Amino acid sequence: MSRCLALVLVSALLLAACGGGDQITTPKTTLSYSGVFAGEDGTEAGSFSVTVVVEDNSASGTFVVNGSAHPFASGSYNAPDVTASGSGFIFTGSVTDSAVTGSYESPTGGGVFTGLRNFPGSPSFPSYCGTHIGTNAGVPLAGPFVFLTGNGVRRGVFTSVLSDPFRGSARSPSTATAITLDTLTGNASLIVLGTTFTGNYAMASGDTGQMAGGVCQTGVGPSTGSIFDGVLGSFSGIDLGSLNFQLRSDGVGSTGSYKIGAVAKPFLAVISGVNNQVAAFDSTYRIIASVDTATVSGRYSSGGAVAGRVAALHRVGSTPLEAYCGGNSLGGAFSFVVRPDSVLFGLYTGGSLASAFQGEVTGKPGDFGQFESEPGPVTILPSPGSFGGVWDHTATGGTSGTVSGVSCP
Repeated sequence: MSRCLALVLVSALLLAACGGGDQITTPKTTLSYSGVFAGEDGTEAGSFSVTVVVEDNSASGTFVVNGSAHPFASGSYNAPDVTASGSGFIFTGSVTDSAVTGSYESPTGGGVFTGLRNFPGSPSFPSYCGTHIGTNAGVPLAGPFVFLTGNGVRRGVFTSVLSDPFRGSARSPSTATAITLDTLTGNASLIVLGTTFTGNYAMASGDTGQMAGGVCQTGVGPSTGSIFDGVLGSFSGIDLGSLNFQLRSDGVGSTGSYKIGAVAKPFLAVISGVNNQVAAFDSTYRIIASVDTATVSGRYSSGGAVAGRVAALHRVGSTPLEAYCGGNSLGGAFSFVVRPDSVLFGLYTGGSLASAFQGEVTGKPGDFGQFESEPGPVTILPSPGSFGGVWDHTATGGTSGTVSGVSCP
């Protein structure tokens, strides 16, 4: 190499080192998190991902609520605080080296969220969205139950409708069955099998509950639930009314309404998807019932105490079922619905016999009805606008009486 060429190369290297030629860019610090969130009104849940750029004080990402995906339109980061918003949702929280936690606002009120750090090269974290249904002091409670698994741990959040105290974080230092619910005085377990999960909790007071769900939705699909029309009746025979459930198999997003007197009111939240159960809430009534392919049957609470029964029948077709509200001569309620194929399903309550006389009434109009707790048939004769009937089981040690009522308002 000539001396002149060597001097040229040295000069080029010095020029690059002093700022000439291509600039040397310092990589920016990014922190990425995956998480889940649960709404406190019981109507929404989902997953999110967010990335913060430390040097830019920025945050970006996406969230999926009830299967509907949205981008975060804006975001900011001021260590350790992060805010991201879009489509009427505002997530506000704080980050650590391993997690992100906080609360969010939404058009329906908002809720809480949690997430785990995605380290470079780590696998994606599966997120699970489901529901829980149980009791507290014997009164129904229910809401979303969501969590994710990553970095060898589980983190989640759960809420309950109507500001019940049963809400908070779910966590486990491993992927073992045992899980801690931080507002639970008792114990809980969680079993994940592929894309689904089940679990249960037991309170020190003796109340219990269950959780169930699956991988969080990534798209809005058709409702895979069923419509049930039914009735409710108090043990005293005073409260009588009709109700309706439109149940989704994914739990959050089910809806319903009830009518006592002349005013129909929607339930604030209807929670389903937990081991063939449904729970429905408004400021006065709380329902918890069992669901099968044909019927819904259970009890409702009012004013903090169990007050009566509910019964509903699967609707076939688009026409609502005929509902009848009435009572029996023992002083309790007697109400039912009739389907066009003459299938009848309803409830009766005790009146003077209290809990010794209550349950489901099944069968068909005419002499084909059957009390759950009584031997022998009950005659039920509905006509447009009213019904009457009679039963006599005294020969077999049972009761006797009459039933009557009108079409539910």
